[in-house]
This record gives sequence, structure tokens and C-alpha cells, in this order.
Amino acid sequence: MCQLGMLEVSEDVSHAQKKLYSLTESGIAFVPIVFKMATWTAQFRNPSPQIVSMAQPYIDGDEAAISSVLKNLEKIHIQKTVKPEPFWWVH
Repeated sequence: MCQLGMLEVSEDVSHAQKKLYSLTESGIAFVPIVFKMATWTAQFRNPSPQIVSMAQPYIDGDEAAISSVLKNLEKIHIQKTVKPEPFWWVH
């Protein structure tokens, strides 16, 4: 993803061996495609019910939920104004 310009890598000033990975605008634009892949997986594979339930709004194509995730990803990765909590995207 780095070679495709979808991720950027930077150094973490708090730890010499730690790298920080951030989505670029093109990486964020790819997220709806990942949601479509999750929809396919939920339909044709046997994914964990727990994972499916967490991703259900995105699998169902909930435009408000998808838009909210994309806006938050922009704040986290582009603007760097928000530090995410674990599973912040689960409704």
C-alpha cells in the first residue's frame, strides 16, 4: 500500500524503532471498496458472526455510517486532529 501511495510511513518521536502508518487520501478513498469486499465475504464465506455484526452498517451500505467513517479517517490520518480509540468505527 505504501508503494501505491495509499499509506505513508513516518517515524515515531517517542520510540526509535516504532513506525507510524497513516492512510493517504487515496487510501481513504479505497475504504468503500474494502466495505464492498466485506459485503462479499459476509455473503459467500463463513466469517465470524462477531466481526460481521461490528461491520453490519458498512455491509448494509449505510451511507451515513460510511460517510462518518471516511470523515473520521480524514481527521485521524490527514488532518491528524483526532487520536483514535480502539474499535472507534463500531456502532
